Amino acid sequence: MKKLVLAFFAIALLASCNKVMYKESVYVVDYREYIKEGFIISPTVTGFNYQPISNIEVVFSSGELPKGESGDNLEKIVPYKGYKGVSNKYAPTGKRMMDKIVSEAKAMGANGLINFQTSYNSKNGTWSASGLAVEMK
Repeated sequence: MKKLVLAFFAIALLASCNKVMYKESVYVVDYREYIKEGFIISPTVTGFNYQPISNIEVVFSSGELPKGESGDNLEKIVPYKGYKGVSNKYAPTGKRMMDKIVSEAKAMGANGLINFQTSYNSKNGTWSASGLAVEMK
């Protein structure tokens, strides 16, 4: 019995020795490409004459790619700088997020997104982009 208890504590001690590596990340959601096309993107709702079309939110879950999916406009998740292992997990790039929400808004007839926001939930590894799809007058 004593050996079993000692083995349990040894396993618990070793399991709690995970290294937490320092990491810096920069994420950019660039509006310039869409603004050049005449699509309006704004974090505010005032100062515009518009007809609201729809609230819209797109959610991206980080993780492994389904079979047959390509990693275009996705970023491979690397646990820390200098990581030598194999990573098969992906997260969306800012471009992937913008392409998706703008194409969804345009499909509804919108030429702008106001009250536009992006966010990341570290607890479940999801990214989201949301806003009010509008037709600017």
